[in-house]
Amino acid sequence: MRFLIMTARILVAIAPMLSAGPARPAQVVNAVGLSGAPEGWAFAKAVRLEPGGVLTGVTWVSNDPGTVFPEVRLLAALDDLRLGRALSTVRRVGGPPLVGNRGVHPGASEGHLRQVSFDPPVKLPEGGTVYLVVTLPTESSVSGMGRGAGVGVDAEPADGSNYVVSLRGEPPIQLGENLAIHFLGTGIVRPAVAESPKTFVTKLAGASPSPFKERLTVEFEIASETRVDLAVYDVAGRVLKSLRSEVLAPGRYSDDWDGSLPSGRQVHGGVYFVRFRTPGASQTLKVLRVQ
Repeated sequence: MRFLIMTARILVAIAPMLSAGPARPAQVVNAVGLSGAPEGWAFAKAVRLEPGGVLTGVTWVSNDPGTVFPEVRLLAALDDLRLGRALSTVRRVGGPPLVGNRGVHPGASEGHLRQVSFDPPVKLPEGGTVYLVVTLPTESSVSGMGRGAGVGVDAEPADGSNYVVSLRGEPPIQLGENLAIHFLGTGIVRPAVAESPKTFVTKLAGASPSPFKERLTVEFEIASETRVDLAVYDVAGRVLKSLRSEVLAPGRYSDDWDGSLPSGRQVHGGVYFVRFRTPGASQTLKVLRVQ
């Protein structure tokens, strides 16, 4: 299979589809297509329904307004494509564009919007996941601006529900983009998008409250695995108490100091210093204890 995703050809081909304006959720920003797609290759998107959920149809963005998609199917499993089973099938999807529904796919002109209705609607009494499969025309390819079969891509992060599939049984190929396909009906579970991993900076983040009376909380971050030494000093530079001395993984940490020495005796009110040290960094904060 000659597979083409997000190349310069496709970026140019969908330029007329995009309208001016700032990006926003579900903004159509690109498209994907197959170069010389063999018969039976298709794009697929999964959706999960709550128990009793009903699908009445779908809308999507077509790269080329002139494309007639051979089949649009709703499957209970991707392997049903190879087996020829479907919950619903609509053939030769093309014709007049969907007008007056740009709010579903902001960024796409009305000439590129398509809609399919399931007659009868597909009901899932027990809920579950189903797959919409949009089959591409045989030997289709993106050939220019707005020409060539393809499906729009929106600005939502990929959520693991988008695929390239084949009726011949080849393993599905998961896309790293989010297809601009919108499901219509009730009981539709919108996918949760994983948050990006948090980035930490190696630093002494703070010590509070200051002044403190009974307990001081010291917070710090480290960007990568390293040794951390955290201790309290007096004005003469003597170590009063070690709060932390170990190798830590990246993250944000906190330690408390109750004003005690290793012996358990409490220090008097006055000025003290919290020193944070790693092999590559050193920071000190002045704190005040009151009694």
